[in-house]
Amino acid sequence: MNNLLMSEFRKELLKTDCIPKELSHISLRYKELFLLDIENGNIELEEVTKCQCGCDFLEELAKIDRFALPFGSYICKKCGLVITSPRIKSASLPLYYDKYYHPLNYGQEHLEEQEALFEVGQGKKIFNVLKDFLPAKKTLKVLEVGAGTGNVLSELKDEALKYDIEIDELGTEYNQDCIDKAKKLGVNIIYGDLATAEKYGETFDVVILSHVFEHFIDLEYEVNLIKRLIKPDSLLYIEVPGILDLHNKKHYNRSFLGYLIHAHMYNFTMYSLSNLLFSFGFKPIFLNNKVESIFQLGEYYQHENEYVRVLNYLELISDLSFFDENQTLRRWHDSEKEKAKNTEDGMILKKKKARNTEDGMILKKKKSIKLILHMKT
Repeated sequence: MNNLLMSEFRKELLKTDCIPKELSHISLRYKELFLLDIENGNIELEEVTKCQCGCDFLEELAKIDRFALPFGSYICKKCGLVITSPRIKSASLPLYYDKYYHPLNYGQEHLEEQEALFEVGQGKKIFNVLKDFLPAKKTLKVLEVGAGTGNVLSELKDEALKYDIEIDELGTEYNQDCIDKAKKLGVNIIYGDLATAEKYGETFDVVILSHVFEHFIDLEYEVNLIKRLIKPDSLLYIEVPGILDLHNKKHYNRSFLGYLIHAHMYNFTMYSLSNLLFSFGFKPIFLNNKVESIFQLGEYYQHENEYVRVLNYLELISDLSFFDENQTLRRWHDSEKEKAKNTEDGMILKKKKARNTEDGMILKKKKSIKLILHMKT
């Protein structure tokens, strides 16, 4: 792997003496337990040396994720896909998702204390994106992989009924508490994954991967499973947190380090996702920068390398800390101090930063974001 530090913002991303995300006491406890399970070999990790495109020219972007866990991020020089390394081995994922993913991410030990895994309206939104492309049928068979607590499928079914469409659904999930909660919503859900769904011997009109595709390890294997579960006119809905949309995401502190998480094996732009699906025999029929997308089987053309555009964007948002006071990273040596946002010193620092930022520069950077999002390279 290569480590080419081209500018100060790259050096900043490689720091390890920061906590990009504020953690609750529950998240901190599960973080320590997670590290202990890694140390004891109960959860195994592996290094990634090649991109899904086959290129082994990977540049290091970061050494930690949002929890300050030692999971690095690398960008492929050939295609611009951002990859997590080391990553959790496939055999350890069921234990990880059942034991660690939810309390570490949501800061609640028990599922009943958590809010829905997706904000209210996610299922409704997905149906409204899909509806203009759906096959003309009164009953649609829908598979959601990683269905969580079932709220997406439940909402999607309710919204479809408004258009006199019945949904014959199947969800898959690894976490048993999520499965139990989904069943209370009346969602047909099973323990497992795509391979488990294939054993049912059915094909589906729609396959939904809502914030799931980025969690897969072997993308070609998973997409080939999907191919066996769909028909020529079926729709594949994939939604992932696009890394060129971070400036709109307050919950990531509008920052790259605030976004990174060890559970995301890959981090996509709309074009790096489209290029990957193209290589597996899919064409996009709906695509945006968020990344919310619909694919069908078919031929398409490949977009240009996303490498330069991703780096330009990450450099740009590294200067946008004035948009949100939570952008400031807390250093380990500051851990004894009160949170800056609640202190007089924090307010002084914020005011100094505001004084040093001209309104014209803010407008210029906002325009630069729009420019970069439309750049081909």
